[in-house]
Amino acid sequence: MKRYLGYIFLFTLLFSLFVPLHSFAGSGNILLLKGMSGEHVLKFQQDLKRVGFFDYQPTGFFGETTEDGVKRLQKKYKLSPDGKVGEETHSLIHKLIKNTGKKNVKIVVDPGHGGIDPGTLLGKESESKMALDISKMVGARLIEKNYQVEMTRRSDVSLYKLSMIKGTLEQRDLNARVHIINKSKAKLFVSIHVNSNPYSPNLSGSVVYYNGKIPQSKELAQSIQRELNSIVVNNKHRAANRSQTANYYILKNSNIPGVLVETAYVTNKEERQLLTSKDFRQKLALAITKGIQGFLK
Repeated sequence: MKRYLGYIFLFTLLFSLFVPLHSFAGSGNILLLKGMSGEHVLKFQQDLKRVGFFDYQPTGFFGETTEDGVKRLQKKYKLSPDGKVGEETHSLIHKLIKNTGKKNVKIVVDPGHGGIDPGTLLGKESESKMALDISKMVGARLIEKNYQVEMTRRSDVSLYKLSMIKGTLEQRDLNARVHIINKSKAKLFVSIHVNSNPYSPNLSGSVVYYNGKIPQSKELAQSIQRELNSIVVNNKHRAANRSQTANYYILKNSNIPGVLVETAYVTNKEERQLLTSKDFRQKLALAITKGIQGFLK
């Protein structure tokens, strides 16, 4: 047995001496082959185990079990199943690890108002329906990026029936939203609305509100605000507003980082027209999504 182990050690040593480590240009990845050993192999085995294709304790030696795991990975994701860890296989592993991490991150998307509470009105369309449409776009984009998404509502309904407290329908609706957020075990939440100020019809742009009781909420608000401010409409940037603190019920009663996004002013003539456009709503959804991603990096 000792002699056999000695042969393995000698073979590994000779292999490492005569087979040079090949690094792919710019990536820092090393070509890994059966028979190799060392820290690069150990790290790869750890990554391979993390994505579910290596069932053993990583040793740093590229043997048959490692080669088998590599082949199964390559076959499943339609790469050439040669058992060699080249640039394509390295890239696949990195992508899978990145996506696996995101799948463990849940985000609550809360479309404001709903049902008997339409919010502000834009002709025949209500804030509740516009907020729901934008929220669904945000949710879809986050899912595309491999995040978990929980929505407080998926249709034009009020949530007051889900509340256990006494109070007005509005109070019960808000309480239900906070309950959903707090039991979700999510990383953060974003509540989406449409703004209105009939006394200042020239106000425009987006405003992101947060409550200072949770420090991360400010960082999230600033990240989303930056992206919303960068939206270009008709070859010009929108008003560059600043995120602001607020004591809205949903912000002060939630126990995870979160923000309330007022996407645009329905009382502003130009933005009222823009809000009827699916393209503009998509731009709002993309900016909110990018802001969330920027915060989570």
